Amino acid sequence: MKNIYINHWYQRLLAGLMLVLIYIGISLLFPAFQLFGIWLLPFGMIAIEYMRGGNTSTAGFALDSYTIKEIVIGTLSGIIPILLAIVILFSAGMLSIEYGKGISFSTMMIIFSSALLEECIFRGIIFQALADRFSPTRTIIIISIVFSLLHLSNPNADLISTINTFLANCFMSIAWYRSKALWLPILYHASWNITQSAVGIEISGIKFGDGFLKTTIHDSIFSSFFIGPYGIEGTVYCTIVLLLLIAYTYTLGNSPIRHATLFRLMYPNIQSS
Repeated sequence: MKNIYINHWYQRLLAGLMLVLIYIGISLLFPAFQLFGIWLLPFGMIAIEYMRGGNTSTAGFALDSYTIKEIVIGTLSGIIPILLAIVILFSAGMLSIEYGKGISFSTMMIIFSSALLEECIFRGIIFQALADRFSPTRTIIIISIVFSLLHLSNPNADLISTINTFLANCFMSIAWYRSKALWLPILYHASWNITQSAVGIEISGIKFGDGFLKTTIHDSIFSSFFIGPYGIEGTVYCTIVLLLLIAYTYTLGNSPIRHATLFRLMYPNIQSS
């Protein structure tokens, strides 16, 4: 049965933010369980959806014929642009590669969990609640501005990195809006960050070690087009990649069942003839 007390957009937003506060409390009181708290967040989101008459699908974790496709597209969208930049720079003699110490499984889990946390908060909670109140375009712009501002304190952040953070958030938000699922945004976000760390490149200005490869950039105008002190996210190359990904997102097919399920939840009084 639908719970009307958490079915309005602001009530959904407050319920979601309560989950975030619970996670923060767990992290502060029990630091050893910080990653465990992140993985509880999706289950809390699903619980809220069931309480308001939804299900796993309306929470953003649909399991259907589109799921594998979105996981693959999200993963490849994060891996291919970074490897392509490495190959181009190496072929042009602008980059040297040595074997690094490797990236540990725990580091990969931290990076993946951080991406999961951000996507659950921004796409899974805030975006979905605000999209019920404002237009999708306005919601995307609002969330993208907030997301960009939160990254301004990162090392070596500048105008280009801020623009790219804005565009990346637009891409991930549009991906959710088109697919009505979090698989593509989560896997894109996680694979992008893990791949950068694996090849020894800064993730939004933050260095996680050498990775499996230790890359040395030979400074030039050409190399700075692809990789900078902020990582790939601080370059014109990244801007082009993100614009292409946004355009590609509009060509993706989407599940009519997901859209219909969410529509019935949002407008329960509308009956089909």
